[in-house]
Amino acid sequence: MPYSSRFYVFILYLIVNYNCIFLPNKVQNIDFNGQFYIGESSTHSFQKLTSDVFKNSSYTISEYSNSATESKISTNWKINYVIDIDSNDVEYKTRFIMIGLIDNTSFNKTKSFNYDCYLETENYYFNGNKYVEDYSSKFIMEEMKKIKEELIISFKK
Repeated sequence: MPYSSRFYVFILYLIVNYNCIFLPNKVQNIDFNGQFYIGESSTHSFQKLTSDVFKNSSYTISEYSNSATESKISTNWKINYVIDIDSNDVEYKTRFIMIGLIDNTSFNKTKSFNYDCYLETENYYFNGNKYVEDYSSKFIMEEMKKIKEELIISFKK
């Protein structure tokens, strides 16, 4: 290889590596969207297990809905008053939606379909004027963790 081509290869190598050094800084952080993968469930146990876990956590069911591709179980809004760091009462309203996406490859004559199950959370706090979406408070983190873990344990049984 002639000297000049080695020089250009070396320069090209430096340019590529120099740009890759800063690559991790160019990656965007994905914000938490309040959704968790729970696991798989049969159609037989999807409603029963989800309803039981919601009721055990003092959430009432507001709606059951089915479509050609999914089933949903939604809770009513639950209002919670939590004392924050400044000893002020903060009003949170929270609801959970369990989504079961139908796995078409799972169909058989005796069990029907299986669902891939996702738990979706909606949480807002009242700032004095309006409700603001929030997933960073200690209250909602503990609430989501508790419901999520109960559902995962129930679906694994």
